[in-house]
Amino acid sequence: MCEQFFSKETGWNIHHIMRKTQGGSDSLDNLVMLHPNCHRQLHHSSGTGSRYRELIKA
Repeated sequence: MCEQFFSKETGWNIHHIMRKTQGGSDSLDNLVMLHPNCHRQLHHSSGTGSRYRELIKA
């Protein structure tokens, strides 16, 4: 989301683009890496933010 590099210092989370409860899988095409803060922001937006929609279309 922020387009910054990942490092041990920044950390990262793995996010499912389509939730597993909605039929999403653990396959690589359904996963993205996000910084922990970006991940929180994404979930806080409840899927309404433009960056979230871009991830889903990717």
